[in-house]
Amino acid sequence: MARLAFLGTNGTAVLQPYKPQRAPLHRFLRHGAFLSMCILLGLMNGFLWVLLPPQLFLVFALPLAVLLLLVIWALPDVEHAPTRWVARLFLIYLGVTMLWPSYLAFQVSGLPLISIQRLAVVPLALLFVICYSISAAFRADLKNVFDDAKWPLRLVAAFTLVQLLTIFWAQNVPYAISFTLKFWMQYTVCFFVAAWLAMSAGRDRSIVRLLVGAALILSVIASLEWFNHGVLWINHIPSFLQVEQEGLFQRFVEGAMRDGRYRAVGTYSVSLSLAEVLALSTPFIIHQMMKAKSIWIIALWGLADLLLLWGIETTQSRLGTLGWVVAHAVYGCLWAFRRWRRQRTDLVAPAVSLMYPIATLVFFVGMFTIPAIRNRTIGGGSTGASDQSRLEQFAQMWPKLKANPFGYGGGSSGTVLQYYDPGGLLTVDSYVITLLLDMGVIGFLLFAGLLIYLAVKMIQVAWSATEKHEVDLALPLACAFLVMIEVRLVLSQFDNHALLFALMGLGAALLSRARRNGVQV
Repeated sequence: MARLAFLGTNGTAVLQPYKPQRAPLHRFLRHGAFLSMCILLGLMNGFLWVLLPPQLFLVFALPLAVLLLLVIWALPDVEHAPTRWVARLFLIYLGVTMLWPSYLAFQVSGLPLISIQRLAVVPLALLFVICYSISAAFRADLKNVFDDAKWPLRLVAAFTLVQLLTIFWAQNVPYAISFTLKFWMQYTVCFFVAAWLAMSAGRDRSIVRLLVGAALILSVIASLEWFNHGVLWINHIPSFLQVEQEGLFQRFVEGAMRDGRYRAVGTYSVSLSLAEVLALSTPFIIHQMMKAKSIWIIALWGLADLLLLWGIETTQSRLGTLGWVVAHAVYGCLWAFRRWRRQRTDLVAPAVSLMYPIATLVFFVGMFTIPAIRNRTIGGGSTGASDQSRLEQFAQMWPKLKANPFGYGGGSSGTVLQYYDPGGLLTVDSYVITLLLDMGVIGFLLFAGLLIYLAVKMIQVAWSATEKHEVDLALPLACAFLVMIEVRLVLSQFDNHALLFALMGLGAALLSRARRNGVQV
């Protein structure tokens, strides 16, 4: 009987499974101590939140984030996860990154500025993690993607690990933590969501349709802005919105000019980012034109292609013009040689294929002899200053990279390089410099390797696959990756990073689908 009972507070035996009642004073002191500790920790957290700089806000949110992840991890599996909302929020997020001005944010008293992009991406990232925790089917779908596309996953995982490790020796640890967490939430998540979404035939086209539609809208906005000689809404911003970046409002009011011509920026903070998204969408416009059967549909897509070119022209951006040219050159070359390989009796394919060496020669001669072509491609005149600034930035970078080849931490390239433009703005004009100084040589090689790997694999898929394999987007996507490489050599802005990672996730999914359908790549 002694094993089945124990003494209560008054010395009487209490049988199991009953428990002795604790004294009221004991319960009061225990609960009071717990509540006092919570209040004290809350006061300390609030005091430090007010006292310390905004860069440390995410650091103090880390314990809450860890607790939240533990709660999500402990959730039981369910049959119906909110995966549809993951897809919807992902497309909404991509849409607002392109179509909503990236510099406008909501001003709420007592809180930091809240951009609409963050309002879209936070629930997206949270729902993605929840679905991964509670849905075996969702986990299986993601596993299926990377079972046949292991290298993209390995490269992204390794790049993420390098980002984490550089925090430990970063010059500004709190800022590096904040920057890295934002990078994972705003960009890395897009890679995995896009890969999951594009694994189903047909759903991959929703990303492309969104990109093409946004590019056409941006081209129209750029045209109107160019005629207006100013950002269309700059004098009509509601009082509850604020320009997030310091000095940007005045820069928009004054307008950016080159050779006496206005440079359109659209919904972006700089014209180069607008030109980048238009150049990235060009291969998909060409693809729709080449697939069309009706002469009227072909003409409409041809006009859309010219609209993109005009939109790029309004930005006065060489990277956009070169991207547009690269997209047409690579797509036309691959399309012609692939058609010649498949249809030996066809006359169009060999004619286009043999025309390419002549066209390339003519274009290169024009680049060095015709001022209009030279200034829009390799540069000259007023563009010489930007070329010189990039050369100077690379010259300043090499000693700093030699001093620390492992990187200085996320978001630190500007402060490490210490290069100021003539207007006194701290600037970095190449993503190569940003990667090398932020993530070091290893991080740069991982990111560059991912882009090159996906570009090569998409070319192989486009060359080997047929219509029955349902991976026809591989050809324009390969061109988009090559455009991406060209653009990132001379642009370091993060405005389109969500789109870049989404396209890389799309590439991983197409590679996986091609291999599952028997394409040997």
